[in-house]
Amino acid sequence: MTIPSEQSFADARGISLLEFFRIARKRWSWLLAGALLGALAAFSYVVLCKPTFETRASIRIGKVYELGMIEEVDSATVQLIEQYGPRADNQARRNMPYLKQELKLPGQNNILRLVAVGNSPEETKGLLDMIVEKLMRRHEQIYKDAIWPLQQRIAVVDRKMRILTSEITELIERAALLKDIISDQTSAIAITRSNYSVQLSQLEYDRVVLQQKIVWPNSYPSEVVMPPSLPKEPVAPRKIVIVASGVLFGLLLSLFAALVKENYSKASAVIR
Repeated sequence: MTIPSEQSFADARGISLLEFFRIARKRWSWLLAGALLGALAAFSYVVLCKPTFETRASIRIGKVYELGMIEEVDSATVQLIEQYGPRADNQARRNMPYLKQELKLPGQNNILRLVAVGNSPEETKGLLDMIVEKLMRRHEQIYKDAIWPLQQRIAVVDRKMRILTSEITELIERAALLKDIISDQTSAIAITRSNYSVQLSQLEYDRVVLQQKIVWPNSYPSEVVMPPSLPKEPVAPRKIVIVASGVLFGLLLSLFAALVKENYSKASAVIR
């Protein structure tokens, strides 16, 4: 018996492109079986795997003049994820539904984006509805507490303006009665009325300034710019992608087995 050289083994292991196609054609039944098994495994996974739904909501965080935003987006996100995320205490017994991290888009530092994940459209939307409602109630209370001092100052200014307006009206009526009787008192009344008019003008200016502080864009409450919606289609599992991946994996695995078998047959023939 002739002992094969090392070069003989190398030649037996080497496969050209044409040889590759020849092996694939020769072992076509292996490839078909691998593709079918891969598709079957992928389809079984798709059937057994629970669907995953997602729904989104966006909230524009409000602000108050001289105090800034009602709540920073980053801190609000961290707090909500800790409370409703997949690792939160109230999620210890179940994985769904939960709130997941959403990337913050550049240039939108006042937009809070929330994404809820669940196994059914109803529970997914229900979780996000509850989170948005609680957050909006909290922000509404913070906004009211922060804007209240400015509103009180406006109320004080309004009260002073009403008093001055009433006093100026009364002085005008008194001056009309005394115009032809006592000129000195008429002059004093005119001076007083002028002072009151100056004070009233200053109060009107102060009121405009205060009013501007509590309206857009200096102050505004938080607003839901995109409310949660009921998801129609699951985001996972992606059936077509999974089945196609299973078929491809089965083909590759069966092709690898065919190559190993062919190389083994060649090596055995060389040894013999």
